[in-house]
Amino acid sequence: MNAAKQAILLRNDINLTRSEVISLCIRASLQFLLENDESERGDTLTVALSAHEADWLRSAERSQITLHVASAETLNDMMLRAKLNDIETHCVVDDSNDLQCVALGPHDSLELDALTAKLKRHNTR
Repeated sequence: MNAAKQAILLRNDINLTRSEVISLCIRASLQFLLENDESERGDTLTVALSAHEADWLRSAERSQITLHVASAETLNDMMLRAKLNDIETHCVVDDSNDLQCVALGPHDSLELDALTAKLKRHNTR
């Protein structure tokens, strides 16, 4: 198994401050833990992890990359492509239910790199 990695895809067509970008990326990154919570108590978190997720959490590096996409349409397309490749997707939406950010994985780094090869790194303004 290759090293695990997480890719955060962020829309480039919305005007966000640096702190909003950071907040969205953190929410997206942690979403896989909340979505896999199997606990029945509100004060406990019991998470079933895939091998890639467990590997990524235990890794000292926790390889991660933030990439930008042109629009919500492109983000939806990337989510569909990820799901077709059995890569978990974890969404962050705003109060209007508009998709803003998506985390892919943690998953096999080579598979994530192949899926996101044409995307550019996100640069904060």
